[in-house]
Amino acid sequence: MTSAIRSKSRGFQRGRGGSERHDPYRSDAKLAGPGCCPGCGAVYLAGRWSWRRRPIGARGIECPACARIRERCPAGVLRLDGNLGSRRDELLGLVRNVEERERLQHPLERVIAIRARRGGLVVETTGVHLARRITDALERAFHSAAELDFAPGEELLRARWTAPEA
Repeated sequence: MTSAIRSKSRGFQRGRGGSERHDPYRSDAKLAGPGCCPGCGAVYLAGRWSWRRRPIGARGIECPACARIRERCPAGVLRLDGNLGSRRDELLGLVRNVEERERLQHPLERVIAIRARRGGLVVETTGVHLARRITDALERAFHSAAELDFAPGEELLRARWTAPEA
């Protein structure tokens, strides 16, 4: 896994090896004036997206999370594998609870979709941080480890968690 930190330039991040990644859904420059996303109601003010009352004169601008949802382009993909069986509802509840806590503070961190697939579930998120927090919650709740893949130069976290045997 390659860890990354946010640099001063909003759209770029620097990885361990000094390589830069660009997130095409985030602007490199601050937007002029306040804005409000028509899809979700998130407000852009002073360089940040947040949940607040729409300022007077705010123009309509789609937030990066709504753009990712519309284009079905996740920043995080988490595979839940193994015999989920009776745990399926518990796992879905855990995913939704983590999303709710995260979304209250960070409007750009949301679940795009949860799909059933042979042998498990796939959770797609609008941000790498939400995918990581869901993975951490699964590891804590089930005392198991997940595999993480954050490739250099990409803005995509791939994670795989396998349910422990009952």
